[in-house]
Amino acid sequence: MDIIDLLLIVFVFVVVITLVHLFASYDKDAVLKKEEKQKKAEERKKRIEMRKEAWAKEIMERESQFGKLTKTINFTIGEEDQIYVYEKGRVVFIYNERYSFDDIISCKIETKTIRGAEKHITKPDEYELAEEQILWGMGKKYNVKTTTQVLREPDRTTYTVYVGINSIATPQVGLNLGSNASKANEINSLMNAIIHSNSKE
Repeated sequence: MDIIDLLLIVFVFVVVITLVHLFASYDKDAVLKKEEKQKKAEERKKRIEMRKEAWAKEIMERESQFGKLTKTINFTIGEEDQIYVYEKGRVVFIYNERYSFDDIISCKIETKTIRGAEKHITKPDEYELAEEQILWGMGKKYNVKTTTQVLREPDRTTYTVYVGINSIATPQVGLNLGSNASKANEINSLMNAIIHSNSKE
């Protein structure tokens, strides 16, 4: 065995050892990442369960204090942030804040119209474009007529309900309903019913 063969064997050995080390390192990193991902998923699941348990306890405490839940209006993502009405206790929760019926003094809907975006598409007349290509080949200049088409998205109306509160610190609560007109009207009707009930007291 000459020196070249020996060097070749050593080189192959080094390459094999390096590759084995790299694959082992890659597998170890992949395992660690997978374990970290599973750990985060478990922690998230645990937090969700704890929130559910805390919320269920909160609901029970509210019912024992204010009576049975009369009405719920779901208008946002968070479960705690919906509108909850306890008619017997004359209490309404908005964004998880408690207000007495007597604290609700006004309600209005504000609309905002967002104009739809416009897109202008200009196209050459197909017949004239064909004629222009023929004349161009003959060394003549020809101006092609074009038509412009305007594509306009529909206007979008957004709704915000403003509830007036008998509070100097927080005189108004705004509820953003996006394009949900029916939900805005439902909340407005509810608040006006509460205000009307206050006038009977």
